[in-house]
Amino acid sequence: MLAKHEVLRWDVVDSPQIGSASMRGDGELQAMALSPHDPFLCAIQGSYAMALLRLGRMEEAAKMGLLASRQHNVHKHILGITAIALAAAGREEEARDQIARIRRLDGNYDLARFRGAFMQVSEDFASVARSVAPRIGLA
Repeated sequence: MLAKHEVLRWDVVDSPQIGSASMRGDGELQAMALSPHDPFLCAIQGSYAMALLRLGRMEEAAKMGLLASRQHNVHKHILGITAIALAAAGREEEARDQIARIRRLDGNYDLARFRGAFMQVSEDFASVARSVAPRIGLA
């Protein structure tokens, strides 16, 4: 049987890109508080960054993305979320640094690969990603 925080963790990581961004953010905060040493912490933080982007809170999204990117087991798609958040916050040089990290893992990484990693992406997030991708070398 799964503990309450494990069920919550899968809920918040599974589909942060759709539904109510404000409710998703509440879930991520609760998951981080319940399990601060969770091996999926980078995914929870990346999910929260995505929710913050959808709410238009660009600088907060960038900060949360950077927290996620510092986890030892960060995945390239979390780095992608971080790069998009940084660029949306006007921090394009830092965003390009994240893209360079991704390219060391996957030399062919682009916006299509990023989008392909998610089952569904809300139009508000997709719009932000499309608008910043060319400026940071993700297009």
